[in-house]
Amino acid sequence: MLLQRHGKERLPTEILLPDDKTRVHPDDRILFAGDIKAKWKINHIITSSEALRYTLTGSHPPTSIFWRWVTRASG
Repeated sequence: MLLQRHGKERLPTEILLPDDKTRVHPDDRILFAGDIKAKWKINHIITSSEALRYTLTGSHPPTSIFWRWVTRASG
């Protein structure tokens, strides 16, 4: 993964393999490298709110009416 961002002088800065603490800014550009399965997974994460929530938080909240009801009844 390569992260490209513009600094104060509007010159691009490139960060190869940014660490976990690096925050992505709105104008950043990200280059991913991988096979077709990796492309599908990344596409799924950025287009599915449930997958994105799980990726960011590690929790998978119930999405069906039944499981939401069970969760509320037990909690």
